Amino acid sequence: MGIHSIRAAGRKGGGGGKPAKAAAAAVATKRRPPGRGAAAAAGSASKMAVRKPTTHRGRRLAKARGPQVVETGRAAVLLKGASSSATVNLALTELGTLLKPAAKKLTRKNPLLPFEAGGEEHVCSLARLNDASVFIVGSHTKKRPNTLTLGRTFDGHVLDMVELGVRQLVPMLSFRRAGASTVAPETKACLLFQGDDWARSPAAGHLRSLLLDTFRGPLVGAVNLAGLDRLLVFTLALPDAPAEMAEAAGTAAAAATAAAAAAASGKEPPMRVQLRHYAIKLVRPSSSTGGGDSAAAATAAFGDPSGGAAAAAAGPAVALSELGPRLDLVSNRAQWASDDLRRTACKGPRHAGTPRKTKNVSYDADGLGDTVGRLHVERQNLGALALTRTKALGNRRRNANWREGGGGDDDDDEGGAPDPT
Repeated sequence: MGIHSIRAAGRKGGGGGKPAKAAAAAVATKRRPPGRGAAAAAGSASKMAVRKPTTHRGRRLAKARGPQVVETGRAAVLLKGASSSATVNLALTELGTLLKPAAKKLTRKNPLLPFEAGGEEHVCSLARLNDASVFIVGSHTKKRPNTLTLGRTFDGHVLDMVELGVRQLVPMLSFRRAGASTVAPETKACLLFQGDDWARSPAAGHLRSLLLDTFRGPLVGAVNLAGLDRLLVFTLALPDAPAEMAEAAGTAAAAATAAAAAAASGKEPPMRVQLRHYAIKLVRPSSSTGGGDSAAAATAAFGDPSGGAAAAAAGPAVALSELGPRLDLVSNRAQWASDDLRRTACKGPRHAGTPRKTKNVSYDADGLGDTVGRLHVERQNLGALALTRTKALGNRRRNANWREGGGGDDDDDEGGAPDPT
């Protein structure tokens, strides 16, 4: 009822004013539709909730999208946060090129905060809608500028994620202008984690597993040597270390000092990851490997390619040329999975020929090929055991009968023979 109808009702009522007041109260108490904020909140809540499938087809699709014993590869979704920069956008574009064709980049900005309350559900819902188990979120704020959040999901929840700050970025276009050879980015790349620092701390091992899961591509049973034309090199270096410190012999001591200082402050030391992308070219050992510094680096890494039957027998020489992008990342915040959840997520199939594990049974424990088992038996009442009767029990009975007849002394043993005298 509008304002004009209220006034008309008041005039018809004879000037009493009661019908007009009642109509105005009815209009005031009328339930209004929710605003844009409430509608947005309801829409986001409906997107967060996972509805159970009710049809056979829906159950098959849900089972196919769920965790599998044998994974075929991980797809990645690249997202933009509420605010981003040109560096973050360029980094997402370069990473999407490296991850093709198993990558999908969304251009719309999303208010994503993966490490804040409610951020995990938002990221998981977008990853589930795009059928991806790896996500990369780019954001840029005053407190954390040029940040990439790399993570993976398991069973619809975030398994682990780490925040990486972009310190240096050289795109592929710069190397193409310099005359670098072009390689199809859709081919499977060879991954190399350089250095022993990846095994020095649990956080470095978790980061290595996350990077390996992200960039490994589809799983294959065999690889043709001629088809390996790309190489991704990940190097773990000191954070913001100067060149003279990196070249000095005390680099390990400096790393230990930085780790001790970080442990004293109660925080994990930041890790600096260097990502390099090379093109692999196989050449004959006797031929000259042109390519400047990259050929010299390949010669130093894989041996001298010049001359000799030994080099020819070892196989072709490898020449590397950098393709880009050249990316330097520094870790910030991290959220790693617990041991039990990681063990559940890393469960694999049983290989053929592997004996099934039996409880309390060990095979070849003593090195002699024997099978040793252990039994847990409850405590038994030995007094209630049904034992077989022996002749030794009959001697006690005969001695008791003989003593009742008046023979023998009281000092005789109960189980001894009677004295005939």
